[in-house]
Amino acid sequence: MSNIVRIGVVDGAITPELHYSTLPLTAKIFNRTIPNSLVNKRFQRSHADQVAEVIYGYTKNISIFSANVFGPSNATDVDVVIDALEWMADLRMDIVNLSFGTIQYNKKFENVCEKIRNSGSIIVCSSPARGNVVFPAAFDSCTAVTGDARCAPNELSYINNGTALFGAHPYIYANNPECGGGSSFAAARFTGYVSDLLSHGTRENTLIEEIKSSCVYFGPERKLYGKK
Repeated sequence: MSNIVRIGVVDGAITPELHYSTLPLTAKIFNRTIPNSLVNKRFQRSHADQVAEVIYGYTKNISIFSANVFGPSNATDVDVVIDALEWMADLRMDIVNLSFGTIQYNKKFENVCEKIRNSGSIIVCSSPARGNVVFPAAFDSCTAVTGDARCAPNELSYINNGTALFGAHPYIYANNPECGGGSSFAAARFTGYVSDLLSHGTRENTLIEEIKSSCVYFGPERKLYGKK
């Protein structure tokens, strides 16, 4: 019998009509900049909708808890994110998915991530394939994931290059880059992959080693842009 995995998604709003599970969606708004007149307004399919769809592609044995920290302008501040993570800590998620990042370090942000991890939750964060180190992916309490085009949707890579520990398929829709993608969706794929393992009985204390042993690529992806 499969276990139900509790997943926290800290992102924008997940549209109820696009919810992909028979289990109820639990949602809470944290972004204080969202006007009351817009709270129930339907927007176009959001980043959070796409993240949730990717996760559901791996298993339906999940219950999603959505913390809406991004308004229609996709803006937020770190205190809003921290409030959302405190909510996640109180609810004791199995996994918390954070498909966003900032280059600004914040001690309170790090502390709340440590609190969640110490409670036994896995925190999955997106890390860009190139550019600056970002937070929360760079926190020791978080598992950083980046896009790796070598990976098929059900494959992972063990990168461990200082900015990301794992890599995953980067596209929203498998092998269809025209529809978009990036490290946000690689993180969502990793969350889905881990959810499936947990739903079938993998224990949290052996999870990372089991994932490492299942990886099909090792080391960072190397792109060739031409021959000398």
